Amino acid sequence: MSTGNDPKRYYARLGVEPSASAEAIKSAYRQLAKKLHPDIDRDAGAKARFQAINEAYGVLSDPDLRSAYDALQYTNPASQPRETKLEPICCSQCGRVTAQPRSTVFYRVVSLVVLTTRTPIQGIFCSACARAIAFRATLCSAFFGWWGFPWGPIWTISSICQNALGGRHSKDIDEKLIWYNALAFFRKGQLAISYALAQQIRTAHDAEIAISAVKLMDHLRAAGVPAASPMLKNPWQANPLAVLAQFALLLAVPSVIGLAAYSNDSQHGLPSRPAPPSYHANQPSYSIPTITTAPSSQTTPATNAAPVPTCAFPPSNGEILVKHGKWSNEGHSIEITNGSGGNAIIKVRDAYSASVVVSFFVAKGATASIVNVPDGTYRIQYAFGGDLRSDCRSFVRVTSAAQFPDIESLRTRYTSTEIIWSQLSYTLFSVPDGNVRPQALDVATFNAE
Repeated sequence: MSTGNDPKRYYARLGVEPSASAEAIKSAYRQLAKKLHPDIDRDAGAKARFQAINEAYGVLSDPDLRSAYDALQYTNPASQPRETKLEPICCSQCGRVTAQPRSTVFYRVVSLVVLTTRTPIQGIFCSACARAIAFRATLCSAFFGWWGFPWGPIWTISSICQNALGGRHSKDIDEKLIWYNALAFFRKGQLAISYALAQQIRTAHDAEIAISAVKLMDHLRAAGVPAASPMLKNPWQANPLAVLAQFALLLAVPSVIGLAAYSNDSQHGLPSRPAPPSYHANQPSYSIPTITTAPSSQTTPATNAAPVPTCAFPPSNGEILVKHGKWSNEGHSIEITNGSGGNAIIKVRDAYSASVVVSFFVAKGATASIVNVPDGTYRIQYAFGGDLRSDCRSFVRVTSAAQFPDIESLRTRYTSTEIIWSQLSYTLFSVPDGNVRPQALDVATFNAE
C-alpha cells in the first residue's frame, strides 16, 4: 500500500486500499472494532489501537473528510525539494493522467421499504470518468432509490440533482490539485501545459496559490513560453444534454407509475383515484414528495384483523420502559429532543451484543433525558408511533424507525480534581446543515429485545 496515497496511514490501519468502497471500509472497521475493543482485547496496547482505528474510520467514513484526506498528498508540493520527482495526477478510475482533475463525490441510493442506503462513490477523477460514474449512480437511484420511507424519496431527489450538477466537490481542493499539476508538468518539462494551468489558478481563492501561480507564469515567460498561450478548455463545463438526461431519469419512475395508474382507471371507466391519505399525528416532521406506491403489507393492517389491546396507562414523557445491567447513582447522560409530530421510543443498545440496555418514552414536541448511564459502547435507535401495546413499552404500529450512525463509546474520565462523564444530545427532526444522517431500520430489528 503506497504511503503517497495514504499519508497518515488511515487506510493501512483499517487494512484496506485507498480505492476501497464505503461498504468495504465500514466492514473492515466493524471487524477490527470487535477484535480490538478494550472490553475484549485485554492487551496493554489495545486501547491505543482501538483509538487509532476510530480516528481512521472517523475520517474515511465521512465523504467530505475522505476527499480532503485523499488530496493531502498533493498539498503544498512547492515545499518539496526541487529534485523531488512529481508525477501528474492520474484518474483513480481509468488510471490515465488528467491535467484538470477533480476530487468528487457522487451518491447512489437503494431502498427496500423501510431500509434506505445512500452510498458515496468518490475519488479523484477525470471529467469523462466522473460523468460516467454520475450517470450510473443516477440510473441506479432512479430505479431503486424511491421505495423506502421516509428517506428514499428525499435522498433519491437530492442525490440525482447533485449528480447531475457535477457531484459534490470543494473548490479549495480543486485549486490545490491544479496547482500540484502545474508544478508536476513544469518539472517534467511540459512548459506549455504548466503555463496554462498556472494561468487558470492565478485568481485562486487561496492567496498563496494565486501568488505562486503568477510567479510561475513569470518564470515560464522568461523561459520562452509565449504570454499569449491559450488557456486549456474546461472539461468540467456542464453538458446540457447530459444534465437533462439525468433529470429525466429522476422523473422517469414516478411518471411511469402515474401513467400506468391513469391508464388502468381509464380502461375500467373509473374516476381518478383520490390522493393517498395524509398522516399527521404519527409522522416525523419531514417534507416528503408525494409518490404513488403499492401499499406495504408491513404497514397496512388487514381490515378484518382483531383490534390489538393497547396500554391502559400510557407512560409520561421521559419514563423508562426497560432497564437492564448494573446502574449506579452517577454516570453519563443522554438527552433526546423530539421535534417531530409523533411520540417516540428510544432504545440504547450495546453496540456489540445488540441487547437493549435501556429504553424510554419521549412525547412529541418534548425533550427527555436519562442519567447515570454506565460506561459502555452503545448505539442509539428510535421509532415513531401512536398507541402503545398492552405491555406499555412498544408501539401497536411503528410508522418509521431509524438509528444514529455513530457508535458512542462512553468512558468515565478521572483527573486529579474531578470525575468527568459524557453528555450526549440528539434531535429527532431534520436540522439544516445537521451533522448526523440517521440510518433507517426495519420494524423487526427495532422491536427485538
